[in-house]
Amino acid sequence: MLSNKFEMPLDLTIKPSRLLKIYFIILSLLAALAVFLASIPVAIKSILIIALLFLVKHLMKQVQPVITRLHLSSQNQWKIEVDGQSYPAQLNGECIVTAWFVWLNFRCVNRFGRVRIFRILVLPDNIDKNGFRQLKARLRIANPRQKKL
Repeated sequence: MLSNKFEMPLDLTIKPSRLLKIYFIILSLLAALAVFLASIPVAIKSILIIALLFLVKHLMKQVQPVITRLHLSSQNQWKIEVDGQSYPAQLNGECIVTAWFVWLNFRCVNRFGRVRIFRILVLPDNIDKNGFRQLKARLRIANPRQKKL
């Protein structure tokens, strides 16, 4: 039996989120409804609806996660996988942990010294249920001063 529950590393594969797509679709439909109900000329309504359709198409492409894997070692060292390459990372700034989502900011330095910032929104359907629970627990215990909503 492990003396510390966090001696085991946490390895999470990030999948595309169906919830995020549903949120975008609902918001887009509400925006289209607002344009439709607005008292503006039909030509302007048409232009706004077409612009909204292009925006929705662009947003649906962006829903795919850039970070495809998160790994947290037992020594609280992060590694993230981006486009098939693994980078050591540090949590940068605040992370937000709620019952519905986890927002993480990572700072990575590549071998040339270039700093990159990665942000990820983890929803319950991005990872398995147990992994989501473990991620929230580790973040709350490791960073007690973070925002809890």
